[in-house]
Amino acid sequence: KFCVDALGMKVLRRREIPDQKSRSVFVGYGEEGEHFTIQLLQKDDAPGYDMGDSFSGWGVTLPHKELTDYVDEAKLAALGGKVAQKMGPWVLGANMIPDEDVDIQKPIERGYMYGPDGLLFEVNNGTAQFPLSKLRLRVVDLEKSIKFYEAMGMKIYQKRAHLLDVPFDTRFSCIMGYADNEQDGPTL
Repeated sequence: KFCVDALGMKVLRRREIPDQKSRSVFVGYGEEGEHFTIQLLQKDDAPGYDMGDSFSGWGVTLPHKELTDYVDEAKLAALGGKVAQKMGPWVLGANMIPDEDVDIQKPIERGYMYGPDGLLFEVNNGTAQFPLSKLRLRVVDLEKSIKFYEAMGMKIYQKRAHLLDVPFDTRFSCIMGYADNEQDGPTL
């Protein structure tokens, strides 16, 4: 319900697995095999789920302003979710890869929300060939992780440093994928 009503996804298929006392629903913005999809799994005898500390959430780019308005306290609360950060203007700085002028600034509109199960969704206002386009992971050693995913055939689209409010604290991020560029396929 959250993925459909808050994010505008469609239910692509449902699957019952009686011998495992579970069911799953596949949701997304287009047909499986052509678009990135999410499988939501429910097990009857599971006391809860531990997502671990590496999976950070999903990134979606929604072309319709009315959909991005769902990053709103009252609307999300009614669906079991909550706002992590309201939709608003962001300015991205220069990339280290590809090398860009340090003074470059890229304005975007972005917000963050949590689904009813605690998954984080980064919501960008814009257009994209694949709206559900990003899988967010946290890693301990970024360079080692980059080498691993390059060995799996992925390319680096962007690498940037994020200067945080804490003095002398910097976080690095990298966007990778299999397509020739970031707009042509899902990213990690």
